Amino acid sequence: TNNLLESPFPESILDNRLMGTIFIERNKFTGPFPPKFAIQPDLQLLLAYENEFTGTIDPRFGDLARLQALELGTNKLTGTVPAKIGSSTSLENFNVDYNDLGGKFPEAIFGMTMLKQLNLTGNDFTGSIPPTVGNLGSAFVSRQKKYLN
Repeated sequence: TNNLLESPFPESILDNRLMGTIFIERNKFTGPFPPKFAIQPDLQLLLAYENEFTGTIDPRFGDLARLQALELGTNKLTGTVPAKIGSSTSLENFNVDYNDLGGKFPEAIFGMTMLKQLNLTGNDFTGSIPPTVGNLGSAFVSRQKKYLN
């Protein structure tokens, strides 16, 4: 956290599959977002915001039964949010603000009953906000470059 570490993230650190919390926010990690993050069975908190990761969000994050916070904001991620993330039963905080994400945002995310914070600010999502948005916990934040209709 706040170290301004540079270079690609050393994926070998993730060979230890017993990590419950990973705080690497506010650095300058570059390169593709390591897919090994999404196969950490004990992962509860992943704070990787304010780096320079590229690539896409791995749909396997939706399989992590203990994941409570996935904060990937202010990177250079592309593609869309995988619908499979909406199947998470433990995710409380999902932040993907200020990336280059787009396309139709998966409705399944809006139906997640444990979700307390959702931040989509500064992306290019399209579509509409479904009635299931009322199932979200206590907070919903969305200020898009192209606002959801």
